Parts: sequence; C-alpha cells; structure tokens
Amino acid sequence: MTEQEAIKLARQHLQTEREPRQASLREHGDRRLWQVSFAGDGQPPQVVTIDANEGKVLQVFEPLKIQPTAPIMDIITTFEPETYLE
Repeated sequence: MTEQEAIKLARQHLQTEREPRQASLREHGDRRLWQVSFAGDGQPPQVVTIDANEGKVLQVFEPLKIQPTAPIMDIITTFEPETYLE
C-alpha cells in the first residue's frame, strides 16, 4: 500500500476531504502500519491507523474525545504550592 492509497482510505473512513498533516509508515516485525494524521486546520485532530498489508483501518484516535478523570478547575484549585515549600 502506498502513501496515497493510505491517505485515500483514511479520508474514506472519516468521510472527509481534509488534507493530512502527516502520513508515516511504521514497521512492527512483519506488520506494516500507516498512520495518517489530520490536524492544524481548525478541526479536531484525528489519527487513522491502517494495516498496510491488509489495507484496512485498524483504529481512529481522536485525542480531544478523551475525558480527564477530574475537571481541570478541580485540579488547579486543589494544588497548594505552599505545602511543598519548606
């Protein structure tokens, strides 16, 4: 599978015409994986992982959909720097 084929498959899977920021081929033993990332265009970032040998999408990673375990304001307000100063 070529880079252009991987980009085309990623676009089809996401149903988008976005231009990818990067496409890279990674080899893990006998497995070859394309990672096509879309970011920096004002839309949420997405990374599509494709099995280059089989030509199918394995995963779509959307980092902004991961929720922290605590709201960020709770984290900020519970940090007390004076307790660490001696």
